[in-house]
Amino acid sequence: MDIDWAEACARVQDKASDFGDKRDQLEAIGGWDTRNADIKNVISEIGICLDDDSGHWTDKVGRVIGREKPTGQLSEFLGEGVLSAFWTDYN
Repeated sequence: MDIDWAEACARVQDKASDFGDKRDQLEAIGGWDTRNADIKNVISEIGICLDDDSGHWTDKVGRVIGREKPTGQLSEFLGEGVLSAFWTDYN
């Protein structure tokens, strides 16, 4: 999506007031533990904030992962087993 975490946080915080009772949780995005935060109830709202395209967030993630092998925090989250299953040149 060509944005970094700081820009993602800013976009979500800027639009948080559009989401009623989820506003406080979205405004707190900058303080989330990005590996362990439970964001299931706001994941769709995050997708809307980050990309005006009306596609579902899972489609967006799939396209990104499909373009290239994940690195950094995403690769750590997915783990060696998933990465080696999809990308034979992982190791």
